[in-house]
Amino acid sequence: MNHVYDLFLKHPEAERTTYCHHITRAFWLSGQMACGSVCLLIHGLVPALFEKTGTRMIRSLYQQIEVRVEHRECEKEDKNK
Repeated sequence: MNHVYDLFLKHPEAERTTYCHHITRAFWLSGQMACGSVCLLIHGLVPALFEKTGTRMIRSLYQQIEVRVEHRECEKEDKNK
């Protein structure tokens, strides 16, 4: 049982989320990254297409991830007070 916990639940709990929320978010982020990757591949082949799309998607994903990290850090600081 401990091995199953370590594989599936330890990380989501450390991030203060559920396994279901974690996998949903990970799949969504993965899909967004795949779309951005396809846009960048097409842009590489035909530079006039998706000129800013890939970069915009990467920045957006980074901001979304960073906001979650900052939120967790604030929660940790509040908990330690």
